[in-house]
Amino acid sequence: MANDAFPLEAIQEEEPEEELEEWQMTNDPAELKHYRTQAKIIHTKSINQALLAVRMLEDVDTVYRVGLVRGYDIVEKIHRRYVEVCKFDGEELDRESRWGIDISIKHSKAKSQ
Repeated sequence: MANDAFPLEAIQEEEPEEELEEWQMTNDPAELKHYRTQAKIIHTKSINQALLAVRMLEDVDTVYRVGLVRGYDIVEKIHRRYVEVCKFDGEELDRESRWGIDISIKHSKAKSQ
């Protein structure tokens, strides 16, 4: 009977639209390469900071783990979009695949420190 005192209709909440990043909206290979380069710079700085924290006997998990993982995720997403938009094949695709693998290796090494 408590429900009778407050007859409420179900409220449908709208899901907030996810805002797209600039790199997600462009199809220009040069712009995507620029965004990828900038994201890699940020990721590399995170790796270097994490490694420095380890050398200084700080706990890398609490210091830089979140930034490192986020940086890697962004680099990976931009790289995939760049390769997809450019429609590489043959040697170019191999080169770009190696680029992505190199980033993954560096990221894995930093994570395991």
